[in-house]
Amino acid sequence: MKDNINILVVQIGKIGDMILTTPLFGSLKRIFPDCCLSVLASKSNSVITKNLNCIDRTYVYDKKTISTASLLIKLRKKAFDYWIDPKDELSSTSKILVNLCKPKLSIGFNFNKKVFDIDLRTFVKGEHRVDINLSPVNYLSDSDRLKTPIPHVDIPEKDSKIISERLNVVTAPFVLLNLSSGVSSRYLKLEKWIDLVDGINPDKYVILTGINKDYDNIHAVISSVKRKNVFFVEANTIFEFAELIRKCNLLVTPDTSAVHLASCFNAPVVGIYHNVKWNIVKFGPLSVKKRIVVSAHENSLDSIESKELIEAVNELLP
Repeated sequence: MKDNINILVVQIGKIGDMILTTPLFGSLKRIFPDCCLSVLASKSNSVITKNLNCIDRTYVYDKKTISTASLLIKLRKKAFDYWIDPKDELSSTSKILVNLCKPKLSIGFNFNKKVFDIDLRTFVKGEHRVDINLSPVNYLSDSDRLKTPIPHVDIPEKDSKIISERLNVVTAPFVLLNLSSGVSSRYLKLEKWIDLVDGINPDKYVILTGINKDYDNIHAVISSVKRKNVFFVEANTIFEFAELIRKCNLLVTPDTSAVHLASCFNAPVVGIYHNVKWNIVKFGPLSVKKRIVVSAHENSLDSIESKELIEAVNELLP
């Protein structure tokens, strides 16, 4: 097998997209142990690969900056042996990038026109995004890949330490409720969070977290509930958030990025979803212990009853 193979994986989506691409990185390193594995990432999701031990180089692509042209020149000079774009959606950006950078062999999903040398559509095995992201492995290797590939993040020690210090008030297993979501229509009404907090086994601690704009809502929930062992814990980085999830007994969230982080640690999870079947199939939790609570509507969670959430949580709690 050729040594010093240069491989580039293109993943310029959101943080959740990058998390679900991490099984591909490990698989590529197993196939080509001595390769130089690079990733072309977005500004937001590059934080994941910059902290992954298996990644040799992260390039950050931001088409709004003046440095993009020099970046593309660098990528072209690398003359990558394999240019891998696992995105299974039509993308003009993907087409432009591969045409400008001219790798030796490009691998990706072709649709109306041929963009990539190798079309991954015939190499997909499974419907989850992780399975789709692993389709290049099915092309590159005859060996069986992992039957249940799990995403992975490396949490810096400083982030773990910060969360341990913030959890010093917690003396028993805790349920983590993440109130935030990247999509406004996936926000659950506050009264349902309040009902859920009061409906959880009273022996468990309950921790609420979220992003800055949701802090007022978090405090409103805490001030409205009857129980005392409920606290707010900040998570100011994606890795602090990941550490909270790693330490929890159970995660409840309407946000798929949080679901994907739970999958990294096999953390029990209650995922709250719109009634969009393909989205649940493609971005559902991979944890062994999981429950999915689905709204009756495609663009709102308002139909979900507090009772459904409470039953799902208490069913998963030990």
